[in-house]
Amino acid sequence: MLSMLFRLPAIAYFAIAPLGVVMAVTLYFQDRAEEAEKAAARAGKPPALVKIEEFQKGRNVGPAHEVNVLGQVDVTRMVELTRTKRGVESDRWVMAPVYPTNATSNAEPAIGQMIQRGHVSDAALQKLIAAEGAFGPIMVLDGQMVEPSNERKALDEIADKIQLAPTALLVDPFEEGRTAGLAPSTSGRDTAIFALILALLVAGYGAFRFFSERNRDRLDDPEGGYI
Repeated sequence: MLSMLFRLPAIAYFAIAPLGVVMAVTLYFQDRAEEAEKAAARAGKPPALVKIEEFQKGRNVGPAHEVNVLGQVDVTRMVELTRTKRGVESDRWVMAPVYPTNATSNAEPAIGQMIQRGHVSDAALQKLIAAEGAFGPIMVLDGQMVEPSNERKALDEIADKIQLAPTALLVDPFEEGRTAGLAPSTSGRDTAIFALILALLVAGYGAFRFFSERNRDRLDDPEGGYI
């Protein structure tokens, strides 16, 4: 199957390469915009701390989608989700439902969810605790707001374990602190550069196929050869 990718007509590679360039440029500018927002967030203070039941998306979100909410986390329903690829772990999430600070029961759908990518230690979680609620710790969740569409597969996998309200706030907290959470990253830029290099390689291979096919046609057609 893989070998078929190297046997396409030259025009196919010339069609694919520009799409790769467009994707690389788009990724680059998206990354630059995100890094600029993180720089703006680092230069300022975090949004004012607000109880999650009083959170308003139009008022309580800062640069880089930063939010700072106080919520009651039901740690008994914390879920650790992993994905593997060829026996190697490729993704990990730690998720837990978040309820109003004054909630006395977890029977209703959660109005928020802590959704942490990667590993998170008990010590890091302990640092987030500000008080004790009726059925779980009340944590300061300073982090980035997560769009549900960005983690749709993970959310769907645990839908039977954690029931969320339609307008639930998803927060990826800065478990290692705000400075580390908003630190500059080169991963997006590196991805864009890799995509650009790949697109150029595709274009180069397309040119190689084009001239190889043209030369082969000349050799197969004596009338079309050089005098």
